[in-house]
Parts: sequence; C-alpha cells; structure tokens
Amino acid sequence: MPKHLLRAATVLCLALAALPAAAQYQTPTVDGTVGAGEYANHSGDWSMTWDATYLYIAKTNFISPDHTLLVYLDTDPLSTPTAGTHSNGNLTSPGDHEINPALPFRADARAYIARNLTTSLRTRDGSGSWTAANTDSNDVSSAVNGSTGEMRIRWGAIPGLSGVPSSFAWLAYTVDEDLSPDSVNATIPSSNPTGSTANPSYIYYYTIFSTANGTSTNPFVGQQSTWQVTSNADSGANTLRDTITSAVGDTTSLRRYIVFNTIDNNTIITSSDLPAITQPVTIDGTTAPGYSSAPVLTVQGFSTSSLTDHGIRLTSTAGCVIRGLALVNHGVGILITNGLSHTIAGNYIGVTTSGTTALSNDIGVHVSGATGCTIGGTTSSDRNVISGNSLNGIRSSNHSSSLTIQGNYIGTTSSGNAGLGNGDGIALQSAASTLIGGTSAGAGNVISGNGGNGILSTTTPDVSIYGNFIGVGADGTTALGNGEEGVLQNGGARMTIGATTATAGNTISHNSAGVNVLTQSDSLSVRGNAMTGNANGGVSVGGSVVQPAPVVTAAVISNTNLTITFSLSSNSISHTTQSMQLDLYDADSASAAQGKLYRASSPCYSGSSLNNQAWSAGSGYSGGYQFVLIATSYYDANCTTPGDGSSSNTAKITASTVSAPTNVVAMATGTSTAMISWTAASGATSYEIWRSSLNSAYGLAGTSNGTTFGDSGLSPNTTYLYKVKAVYTGGTSDYSSLDATTTIVFTDPTLTSVTIKAVHINELRTAINAMRASLGLGDETFTDSTLTVNSTNVKAVHLTELRSALDAVRLSLGLPGLTYTDPTITTGVTTVKAAHVTELRAGTQ
Repeated sequence: MPKHLLRAATVLCLALAALPAAAQYQTPTVDGTVGAGEYANHSGDWSMTWDATYLYIAKTNFISPDHTLLVYLDTDPLSTPTAGTHSNGNLTSPGDHEINPALPFRADARAYIARNLTTSLRTRDGSGSWTAANTDSNDVSSAVNGSTGEMRIRWGAIPGLSGVPSSFAWLAYTVDEDLSPDSVNATIPSSNPTGSTANPSYIYYYTIFSTANGTSTNPFVGQQSTWQVTSNADSGANTLRDTITSAVGDTTSLRRYIVFNTIDNNTIITSSDLPAITQPVTIDGTTAPGYSSAPVLTVQGFSTSSLTDHGIRLTSTAGCVIRGLALVNHGVGILITNGLSHTIAGNYIGVTTSGTTALSNDIGVHVSGATGCTIGGTTSSDRNVISGNSLNGIRSSNHSSSLTIQGNYIGTTSSGNAGLGNGDGIALQSAASTLIGGTSAGAGNVISGNGGNGILSTTTPDVSIYGNFIGVGADGTTALGNGEEGVLQNGGARMTIGATTATAGNTISHNSAGVNVLTQSDSLSVRGNAMTGNANGGVSVGGSVVQPAPVVTAAVISNTNLTITFSLSSNSISHTTQSMQLDLYDADSASAAQGKLYRASSPCYSGSSLNNQAWSAGSGYSGGYQFVLIATSYYDANCTTPGDGSSSNTAKITASTVSAPTNVVAMATGTSTAMISWTAASGATSYEIWRSSLNSAYGLAGTSNGTTFGDSGLSPNTTYLYKVKAVYTGGTSDYSSLDATTTIVFTDPTLTSVTIKAVHINELRTAINAMRASLGLGDETFTDSTLTVNSTNVKAVHLTELRSALDAVRLSLGLPGLTYTDPTITTGVTTVKAAHVTELRAGTQ
C-alpha cells in the first residue's frame, strides 16, 4: 500500500483484531438451565449466544418472583451510537417501569421477563415511542428454573430485520422488585450503575462487531461507552470538560463517545485548556440540538495570542474522531500529538457556525508526530471548512507521516466560492508521506483565498497533490487566488503535483505563481495540471537539482496536425537519466507562460539527450496555436520513476501553419520510368516523394528541391501510387493527394490522326488489369476477351467497359473519376474517336 494511503485501523478494527472468535451458531433449549456447551460465551452470571433466527440470553442468580430481567438491543448500530433520528431507535426506555434509564445508543428493541414470568418485546415505532408489548411466544419467550432465567428473542420480530443482523449493541440489567423502591441489582456491562435511582444514565454497553457463523465476536468483550454533554458551562457536571475527563478515565472501553443532548445554548466558552484526550474517543457535534448538515455547536477558546490554547487535544492515542464542531478563537483549534489514525471531519475550524465569518485560531489543525490521520473525506458531510486562521489552516510537522487531506475548503467560506483566508492554507514542515486530494470523486480540496501560499512544503518528502482547486472556488472557475504561490516547495524529495490520468490534475490558477520549487533533491513530477492567471507564470523549478526545459526549434501545423521539433538534455544530478518525456499544454494567452489545458504526452524517449527530435503531437490544431511544454526525466527506461524530474514550463511558443503540395500528377514515361510533378507549397525547402505498389506500404522514392521527380527502376505493366510531402524547417507537411500511373508504353502514342485499332484496346485492358493487381484484384472480364488485329472490329461496348472498369479501380485507389468526351457512347450512333482512347490512357497513367 502506498504510504500516503496508509491508514492505521480505526479503533473498531483494532477491537476486532483483539476480540476472540466465538463458536458456530448455537441453539440452546430454552428451559431455564444453562447446559454444558449451550452458550458460546459467559460473563459472571450472564450468558449469550445466537443463531440465524434467535438471540438467546441467560442469567443465573435470577430470583423469581423478586427479579425482573430487561434487555435493550441496537440492531443497526451507527458510527456514533446516539446519532441519527427516531427511525434509528430510541434513546429512552418505555417508561413502564420504576427504573427507566437513559440509553447510550438508539435502541430498536427491549425484551422483558416480568416478575410474574410473563415475557414481552417492545420495539421502536419510528417516532420516538415504543410499540405495545408483544407477548407472542414465537417472537419472545422465556423459562425460569430455580435461580436461572433464560430468554429467546426472534430477530425477525425487530424492525428492519429478517434474520440475524451483521452487528448489534446491547446492555441488560435485573431489577429487584421486592424492594421499595425498586432497585437494580445486576447490570451488564457491570460498569453501569445499580441501585434505586429512577432515571439512571447508562453509559456502557457491548458491541458485537460480527455475528457471522464461526467468526462472531465475543458479546462480553467489546465494551463501549457514551458520555452526554448537557451543560454549556466551562466546568462542572455533564460539561464538555467533565465528559472528556470521564471518557479518558474509562480505561476499559474500546471506544468512548461524547455526544450532546439539550444544553443551554450551543456555545461552550473555555477559560483554560480542555483535558488532553489520551484514549480512543469520538466527539460528535452532529448530535447537538439543531444540527442539520453544518456545525451548530461552538467551542470557543480563551486566547489566540498563545499557541498553548488548544481547542481539542489528541495525545498519544489512536482512532479518535472529531466531528461536527465549530472550533474558534484558540491558539490551535485541534492539536494532534503523536498517536495514529485520527479523523477530523465535518468541522468549521476558524469559522463561526454562520460559515461566512472568521473567528480565527492561530492554527486550525496541527498534526505533530502522528501517523495515518485523515482530515476531511470524500463526502460533503466529511468536509471541514478550515479558514480564517491567522497562521496556517493545516500544519503537519515533527515527522508526521501518512496524513490524508481530502475534500476540505481551506481558505474559503462554507460555500467554497468566497474567500476567507488563512495565512498559508496547508503548511508541511519536516513531515512525510502526505496525500492532498486524490483521484476519487470528492477527494479534491479547495485551497484558495489564503493570504500566503496555498500549499507550503518545507523539507518534506513524498507529498502527492491530486485533483485540487488551488486558487479557484469550488465551482472551478471563480478566481480566489492565494496571495503567494499555489504550491511552494523548499526542500524535500518525491513531490508529485498532478498526473496525466483523468481526475489527477490540479487546477492551479490566479496565484502569484502556480508551482514554485525553490529547491528539491529528486523525483519532482508536475504533470497534467491546468494553470491560468498566475501572475508570475506556471511552473518554475530552481535549486541544484533541475531538469532543463526543452528547446523548441520548430513547431508546424499541417492539415491540423502538429509537429514539434525540439532538443532536450538531462543533467542526471540525482540519478542517471535513462528516459525522458514531454507534456504539451495549451498556453494561457492572456497571462505569463503557463499551461491552461493538458493536451498530450510524447512517446517515452530513451537516453538523456535528444537533438532535433521531431514529435507528431496529434491533430486538431489550427493556425496561431500557442503552447508550452514541460519535460520530465526518469531513471528507469520506461518513463515511470522520475529522476531529476520535471522542468519549468517553456516560454509560450506559437506554431506556424504549413501546407502540402497540390496538383500531383504521375505519368509513366516508359516501362520502367515515371515522371511526377506538383504545384509548389509556399515556404517549402524541399519535397519527399513517396511510392507504393501492389498494395504495399508507402516507401520514400526520393527527394527533390524542385517540383518534379523522375522515378526509375520500375517494373513493366505495374501500377504505382505517388504522393508528396513538403519539407519545412523543423518539420514536414502532411501528404498531398495521390496520383497513380501504370508502366506501359502505348502503340501510337499520338492518336490524333490514327485509326483506332484492336491493339489500342488491348493495351488499355492490360493497364487497367495492372491497376487492379495493385489492389490485389483479379483481371476484369471484357466483351471479346481476345481482340484480334485486323479481325475484331473496335466497338462502342469496348470503350464503355474500359471506362467503367477504369473508374472503379481509380475509386478503389483513392483517385478521382474522369471526365470523358461523349459521356454516353451509343452503338451504331457514336463514332469511336482518338480522344476516347487518349482519355483512357491518361486515366491509367
């Protein structure tokens, strides 16, 4: 896996790796006993297993009729357990018992063994309430035998299920109803409170991450916890500070969730740093009252004058998620120190909940020494708006690695089309393996409107930048240039900015310069990007490792085809260059030299030096076409691994338009010779004459400095095709139209006063069949196949057949048809004339 795609597993995946697999599906007999081998897993008095149809739960030390047993199930767990809506489940119990806890997940079902041993199932109704008790024994049943209670729940009786779910969450407890008031005497997980509190908050639950037969996870191991913020005070019970302290103090759960219930208002103002988060924690602001698609909950700091004011701190832990917050007025909005695999998504950082007003942090997000973190994502709900921060929107430093930055608006308002700049958009300082953007849908960032650079990379290797808008808005056209460079590199190796594959190129426009490389050690690749309106040009590469730009000696367009003649060499400073390649871009005619549209790439050329190399760059070009080139050198033989890498772009180059010769005429002058002539092409220095015979490929017959060429060494009675190219300084034109001739010497070359004879017709038949042979065709069939001299009269039909046969073969050869004297020859009416034969002879030659 490429380093920039490295993502250390989320805590959920870490949990899966740590959890032991359970046995195959088991189907206990519901008889109030826990027989040997009936249940796969046990924890204290509790046992659980399931099969494709039912869930089974057993509890020992269950004293009937004093005790009741209640089980809550979340059969469609969300990424944050209390997120979602009533259609995902209920957060409170049915209220039909003296003990009615607040739940840590959205429950889909509650099963209940009452003290009178009746068993019922209530499920979510989709509106926040519960259905009436279902006592159908097919759906829920139980048995109590002595001090053991056992329950069976049919999966299909729970909304949304037809069989066993792929995962589920659960908690359970028993209530001693012989006490007054009722009192919870056993909970699972056991961290949930016991006692007689009427409305306890249950925080802990178990998640079964896989229910698959044979690979299911232990239902008593995957403990998680949910902590609810119900106060916007800076400190005290149920505040954000309090819940972070409690969550971090929970050393048993695999993951801890901090969610937001109804609070006084949606702004929390801190007077000092919140506690550092040192355990896997999700803080989910999307659970705050009023959330729809953008943050409504603000965490506002106490000072931007010092980088020691941190909004959220993730320290030496793994898999934290910070989502749906507006973090403003801090020294650092989010500080990630060491650790791995954190996700920062769906936040406004440096921007108020309006999405248009800055309340700046010094740094929006600072990743220091951490690995595999993700800022943003490919969906709009994952997008962070990181804007208005006075120093950097995002900073990665202290050897952070495998950081992914995707789908964010960095330096704009929440619309993505108006500026709200940071200092620098993204600053990488001694970091490594950073992916900014990507090629998948939604991966590209908008990095625009910042006062400094869009992206600043200092002594940072392995930076990949794909598919971003840098200097334009989210619509791809609104000019929101960064005040300095679009991308500035000052040290580091293996920076890749764009590629020629679809969706990989960046749009880098309206900045001071598009890409400015002050110094780099090797393997720079700048390809496939679109650059317009950058005041100081597109790509500039400096320092000690520089691939020179190509030197163009000619660029000509003939019949929309562009040919570029250039010289190129490589310094082979970082690696020995083994191959080189050019990229062609339409030039931005209104700005300094830069490529506004990638057009084509040259073949991969071997070696490290090319002199007057001609490249046919394709068709579709017109007169006055302006372009720039970027060269890239490679240290492998197939243009795959950059060596010294990409050059600066060339200055703007204007291609000249050239034309091919016209009026090409080929005429046999004997049985082995022919004369070819044409009309001169303006500006041509010479001409190339190309010949083909017997359906073979064209080969160069010779060259001429004038407008004629005598060809020799030809075979008798053979048809030859000719076409001509004009040669210009730096290139050649397209081929001319073609002409054909057949090497045959006719009897009576001048027919003006000669009676038409059988031999004249025979010779024409021979010439036409020679032309057919050049196409791989057999002889034509004629009337009076043998014309005998002084015996067979020349007839009108003979001429008519010759005309038809000649026109057909000329059409197959790509030659125009002929215009004939007496287009219609009528037997007994039209006199056969010398002109008729002369025209046919000309058509064959």
